[in-house]
Amino acid sequence: EHCDKKEYASAKEMFDLAINCLEENEDSDHPFVYVDRGRLNLLLENNELALADLDKALSNEKLTKSEKSKAVVSRMMTRSRLGMESGVLEDLKLFAQITDNKPIFENTKEYIIIRNVPDCSCYENIMTI
Repeated sequence: EHCDKKEYASAKEMFDLAINCLEENEDSDHPFVYVDRGRLNLLLENNELALADLDKALSNEKLTKSEKSKAVVSRMMTRSRLGMESGVLEDLKLFAQITDNKPIFENTKEYIIIRNVPDCSCYENIMTI
């Protein structure tokens, strides 16, 4: 709700409270909260914090396929910002493994080209922060 209204400081406070509660209760049933806070931190350019949250979320087997896709794409973007090229390529491979319509990745000397991405709202939603 706060993110939709672009009240990012309030959203961050709410995510922090939720995650503190999860950790105090040793609750691992809601890894999507780490994905969402990680995506908010990515939006706010808190890249190291985003990476920590996304790594934590992706280490949890309870992520849904959709949540995992969002986490992988977000971590790929975070790693790119942090100059972690090998991590970006690792996430590209992971993303290809978890998607039904697999894009084709072509590495050139200067770019990574993603081909065969369907023109549909599902990919648009995954790639949108």
